[in-house]
Amino acid sequence: MGSYKKYRSPKAFSNAVDAYFASISRTVTVEEKVDSGNRDRYGHVIYETKPVLNDLGQEIRVREYVVPPSLRDLCLDYLHITRQTWANYKKDPKYLDTIAQARGRVEAYLAREVVTREKNTKGIEFTLMEDFGWREKLDVNEHQSVEDYLKGLESSGQNESEF
Repeated sequence: MGSYKKYRSPKAFSNAVDAYFASISRTVTVEEKVDSGNRDRYGHVIYETKPVLNDLGQEIRVREYVVPPSLRDLCLDYLHITRQTWANYKKDPKYLDTIAQARGRVEAYLAREVVTREKNTKGIEFTLMEDFGWREKLDVNEHQSVEDYLKGLESSGQNESEF
């Protein structure tokens, strides 16, 4: 495949991609405030912060992105390669797992943002559709009027777009 490879081994490429994600994120323990059983002198509850445990009794840890991940930033700013070079790596089966994992991490971040942000998700939705092949699902019966379709959505509680 010629001289396009800045990273000559899949392991070096994988390490560089992992380093990008590590450079823009941190892993934090999820914590919650719980009643300590004590009160202050005014009778108010004194709370203490404790780690949240999952059903297995383990602390829940989550990856928190300080900088939103993107394939553009990964390629241009961190790996110092063009999108065409990224596409050339995609042609080599030895690099596909790393590329799929990187795309999956960015896609997972964007999907989480869509469901957790309260507003301003149109840009994220656009990116998911354009770059990751997501689509809005719209079920329409060709013999049904638009008014009847909308009434059906309201009565079933499905007035949100499904991706």
